[in-house]
Amino acid sequence: AVANCPESRDTAEAAIDLRLELRNAFSPLGEHARTLETLAQAERLAEQLGDSRRLGLTVSRLSNLCALRGEFDKAIEQGLRALQIADTLDDLPLRVVSNGVLAIAHWSRGEYRPAVARAGWNVRMLTGDRRLERFGMALLPSVYSRMAMAVSLAELGEFDECLALGAEALSIAETSEHPQSVISASFGLGTGHMRRGNLEQAVAVLERGRTVAEATALGGAFLELVSPLASAYARSGRIAQSVELLQGAIARAVALRNPMGHWLRSGGLGEAQLCAGRIAQALPMARLYIEVTRSVGARGLEAWALLLLGEVLAQHESAHAVEAERTLNSALALARQLEMRPLEGRCHLVFGDLHGRQGAQERASASLAAAAEIFRQLSMAFWLERAGFAVKEARKSIAAS
Repeated sequence: AVANCPESRDTAEAAIDLRLELRNAFSPLGEHARTLETLAQAERLAEQLGDSRRLGLTVSRLSNLCALRGEFDKAIEQGLRALQIADTLDDLPLRVVSNGVLAIAHWSRGEYRPAVARAGWNVRMLTGDRRLERFGMALLPSVYSRMAMAVSLAELGEFDECLALGAEALSIAETSEHPQSVISASFGLGTGHMRRGNLEQAVAVLERGRTVAEATALGGAFLELVSPLASAYARSGRIAQSVELLQGAIARAVALRNPMGHWLRSGGLGEAQLCAGRIAQALPMARLYIEVTRSVGARGLEAWALLLLGEVLAQHESAHAVEAERTLNSALALARQLEMRPLEGRCHLVFGDLHGRQGAQERASASLAAAAEIFRQLSMAFWLERAGFAVKEARKSIAAS
């Protein structure tokens, strides 16, 4: 209807606003191609009109879309462009939206401190009545920002603050009765629990988000929940549920041409096969996961991919021992560079297993002790129990020798 109206500034503004609303409808469905086409049209119209505010809103949405498509450098570039417009206009809503999408882009690249800083600014601003304001976003910025901060803190091992923010995000989302916000908050809180090793809590929260996503047919939002939920299933021994979830999600991602399918087919299924003891099947998937993460510059996920490959190689025949140690060293170095304390502990744990299989019990004991110390500091009870059991076994082997 807008296209048939006489040309005027009001008509052009309405055309841009309509496309921004269409973006909000397409995005949670995972319709990336249609979202890109719609935003490109809005960008051209805003530039022709010389409307800086609408241009900033459009560019901020393009930043978010780039992050969802795995184009993280472009996401940062567009996010900074939107933030510059916001600063020029002294526009709080645009500044909030821009900081939120930049936080997710930084998190995607493994830049957790900048992500915390961007999201944290929003969290401090979005209190009181502002918690329920949308600022033109598809979901509540107060929830989105708390989610972004929570998942970044989870990678840094700052779990108490992570889980508090995640719980706050879920409370806000449930108060608003806004489905996409509930799903986003579930992802943040569930990911925090999963990274800490609180597997039952992770499953409960993420399944809550999955129920909402399926009830509202928000396919794109559903895909975001799959990776942490499948991991929690696999690590708690629910292999069949993990594989079933992943296979359904991969089919959905392929249908939507969503790049998430590549991550789930490699990293997700690779972890499930590892936990099932199907090492030969896990090996090519773990190798592919490293390639996928490196191809898009997702350095945090690359570190997790290296750990996955190291775990697989450590349990493979001895011919892979040298490659396992080299891979784990790479994972450990990247974890330290990115300040990923939970991953650092997990690397030491796998080193302990690898050294034990090689008969190097003193090295195994040292690695396991290092893992246990990190898990103790971060209150990662599930992983601390595993490290403690492995330490006892290593000491028994040393005493027997």
